[in-house]
Amino acid sequence: MLRHFAAIITILFFGGGCMSLVPRPPDTGPRPIVRVITVHSDRGPYMVAHRGGAGLAPENTCSAIVQSSFYRPHFYEVDIRHTRDGIAVCIHDDALDRTTDLSGAVADFSFEQIDMADAGGWFDEFFAGEKIPTLDRVLDCANPDPLLIEIKERDISAERCRAIADLLAEKKDISSVIISFHREALETWREIDPDRRTGYLVREPDDYMFDGPHEMVGIASGVLTQEIVDKLQESGKAVNVYTVNENYDKFINMGVDLITTNFPDQLRKALPPG
Repeated sequence: MLRHFAAIITILFFGGGCMSLVPRPPDTGPRPIVRVITVHSDRGPYMVAHRGGAGLAPENTCSAIVQSSFYRPHFYEVDIRHTRDGIAVCIHDDALDRTTDLSGAVADFSFEQIDMADAGGWFDEFFAGEKIPTLDRVLDCANPDPLLIEIKERDISAERCRAIADLLAEKKDISSVIISFHREALETWREIDPDRRTGYLVREPDDYMFDGPHEMVGIASGVLTQEIVDKLQESGKAVNVYTVNENYDKFINMGVDLITTNFPDQLRKALPPG
C-alpha cells in the first residue's frame, strides 16, 4: 500500500522540465513570493517540506515535491551533492545504497550513470523508475515556490558554488536559501554570492548560531527551547525547527519562524489558514 499517498494515480506529469510520477494539483492562481524568512507574526510559521516531503513520496525527488504541493508548503528542502563530473544532484546520503538500486559513493559516479538509478522503488513499487533529479530539474519542479538548498559537502569548491549561483540567477530565483551544517561551505558560498540568504544548521546549540552572518538557524527539535527561540529572534535570526513529525502545536506556540516536516499533509492541519 502506498504510504500517505492520496490516491493511486497512474499518469505521468510533465511540465517546466519536471517529471513526476504524480500530477500537480489544480492551479489556484499565483502565490506570493516568500522574501522574508523571519515571520514573528500571528499568521504562524512557514512550512518546509523536508527532502521535498519524505513522508509522502521518495525523498529528494520531483514526486515528493509534487505530492507535497497539494498541501502548499512555503519551502521545499532538498539536499545536494555532486557527481564525479560536477553535476549537482538531489540526494541526502554520500552513498547511493539506501535510496537507489546502485551501490557506492555519489561522487564516484558520472551523471549519466546516476541518471540510470531507480530512486523510487525502495519507497514503494509505484515509484519504481523515479530519477535522482538534478538541482536544475528540482528548481523547475518547485517553481514558483522557493527551496532550502542544503549543501552536504563541507569542502564544496568556489567553482561549484558559482555554478549553483549562476543556475539560480538563470532561473530568476531570488527567494531560495542556501543552508548547511558546515560553516566552511557557507563561507565559500558567501564569497561567491553574498546577497543570497543563508541558514546555519545545528544539532546542538553553539555560539556561532547566534553570532554568524546567516539569516536563519535550523535547529534540531529535541534541543530547541523557548529561550533559544527568543535569543535567536532578538539577534535577528529566523528559527527553523527540524524535523517535526508530531506535536506541531508545541513549536507553533514557541513562535518559531519555520517548521520542517516529512509530512506536509499533517502539518497543514495544525497551521492557521493562509
